[in-house]
Amino acid sequence: MIAGGAVLGVGCGAEAPTGGEALDESQAALQFTCGGITGRGCPGTNQCVDDPDDDCDPRRDADCGGLCVGDPCGGFAGLACERGYVCVDDLRDTCDPDNGGADCPGTCLHAGEIQ
Repeated sequence: MIAGGAVLGVGCGAEAPTGGEALDESQAALQFTCGGITGRGCPGTNQCVDDPDDDCDPRRDADCGGLCVGDPCGGFAGLACERGYVCVDDLRDTCDPDNGGADCPGTCLHAGEIQ
């Protein structure tokens, strides 16, 4: 789960980024954020969406940060991500894999550039 710094692994089919190393907390947090005043985009094919946990509304506020999201992964079906992507907790829902949510769905986050 990104909020806690861990990449989902159980039932998620997570793959290591290119180079064989897993995302650490700071790398994952950086890859997961987008938008804001800098207009930071998302890597790979990920899309930037509004962060539901902040009180910033991109329809009326100028500097709203967002979250990078991709294809669904993990969950009960154990969907895997494409090569170069890892399955991380989808922060848009209330399911927490670190607190009893063994079947939480995730989102595939691009990790190809991280060595």
